[in-house]
Amino acid sequence: MMKRWFDLYVGVGGTYRHLMIRLPKRLVNRAELERVLGGTKIVEAIESRDNLILDIFCEFEPRNYEDWDDGKGWMGVLAPLRRDLLSGDMRLAYVLWLWEVEHGRIAESNTEPLPGIGPLTGGLEALAEFFQIDGDLLCAAAEMPDIPTAETRSGNAMQAALEAIPHAEKTRLLQRVAESDPHVAAELIRLIKESAEKQTPDQLRPVGELWARVEAIRMARHAEAAERREKERRERERFDEKMRNSRLNQLRGREPETWLEIEALAEKRTYTSYDRAAQLIFDLHALAEKDNDQAEFFNRLKGLRTRHHRKKRFIERLAKLDQ
Repeated sequence: MMKRWFDLYVGVGGTYRHLMIRLPKRLVNRAELERVLGGTKIVEAIESRDNLILDIFCEFEPRNYEDWDDGKGWMGVLAPLRRDLLSGDMRLAYVLWLWEVEHGRIAESNTEPLPGIGPLTGGLEALAEFFQIDGDLLCAAAEMPDIPTAETRSGNAMQAALEAIPHAEKTRLLQRVAESDPHVAAELIRLIKESAEKQTPDQLRPVGELWARVEAIRMARHAEAAERREKERRERERFDEKMRNSRLNQLRGREPETWLEIEALAEKRTYTSYDRAAQLIFDLHALAEKDNDQAEFFNRLKGLRTRHHRKKRFIERLAKLDQ
């Protein structure tokens, strides 16, 4: 079906991911594509007449068996990658190379095939998620921009590249535009990108350096998460203290009535009534501490314990006051 009709296929299973992309051979720099893939085992390039089919398949242990993926929605987010490839953007191949890096199939002394993949596109992020590539590894790769891709977005760089195209080539491209060739725009972008690449030196990092950045990114993320949790804890404590002070203000002046309420709750002999009674006792204790009147509190508590000493579950809830 790919050879005869389709340009894109997406297959999803519980333990595998399958992506196939059909490209016109004349618009693909096969040598550059294979160089960036760097011997990646999960990709097979299949020739079919005038087309090249990239067959990408990988198996893995699911991260969560309960998190079942029915495959819906992937086609739309992965489709732009085909257009990018036709435009000479090889970052799809770099992301697949990262899969091999993550699974220990690329030595740390090897260098990356492109000078980074930043800035990430939605298609590249979807590809990494589709093949479940480590997010921190992807971030490390994206810290460095794919310089030629970034430069081609500059108006001056694009104008210079267009002016450098031979007159005969420009005529050929315009003729194809007039003939409604759907691949002219992609080929033109590829020519501009190749022109920018010739003027840009390589800045390739070893795999070991990528892993060092991954570790640094993880540490920073964990530190940020710890800081966020600590901030949330402090906010909860402030809120709890505010609510506690509100309760104590409502109790002040109502201590005798509150002790009677505690007696009634203890007589109900239920878990919820014991919990409510204990909470009121702790609040009365805190109020007594604030008012420096603990003698009266402990005198009443002693009597309460004597009257309800057979209610072990209730007495156990008051153990904190003995510490």
